[in-house]
Amino acid sequence: MIKAEIITIGTEIMLGQITNTNARDIAKTLTGKGIQVLCQTSVGDDKELLKNALSLVGKGVDIVIITGGLGPTVNDITREAIADFFNVTLVIDQEAQNRIQKHLPDRHMKMQDEYKKQALIPEGARVLRNDNGTAPGFVMQGANKEIACLPGVPREMQSMLGKYLEIYTEQHKADVGCTLARHVHTFGI
Repeated sequence: MIKAEIITIGTEIMLGQITNTNARDIAKTLTGKGIQVLCQTSVGDDKELLKNALSLVGKGVDIVIITGGLGPTVNDITREAIADFFNVTLVIDQEAQNRIQKHLPDRHMKMQDEYKKQALIPEGARVLRNDNGTAPGFVMQGANKEIACLPGVPREMQSMLGKYLEIYTEQHKADVGCTLARHVHTFGI
């Protein structure tokens, strides 16, 4: 059976300012695909915290799903943390850069400069196109596991997760299992 770990990123999650619906939705989707979720971790917008969380990923985990930190702001640190963790450089993905430029009107030139950060992808990563926004996701291979990095915007994350899992489960059909849950409701015990 395929085993997964979920890492969600965002200081707003850690401060309790927003509910971590992404972890819930990812776990539900993975379980529905027959993938067992072993652990969920949340970290703030900090490169070292994310790298530490990655170093603690369990040995039996096949997939790590990371969500958040791929936007255009200074505190969006996922791509840099992953590049540091794998000791690779960030490279421009030309297709992502073209999509960002088409997405933003010419009158937002300053914003285009900020959004260009989103076209940077760790060297060797497989790019996951974002059909619902500007931040592409990406997948890195390492230490017998895949690390899939997805945007934190729920609508963007859910679409990209579905596409990624279609590819992954097709490649690993023999490993996909089934999770059975039974609810027993009692009254008056």
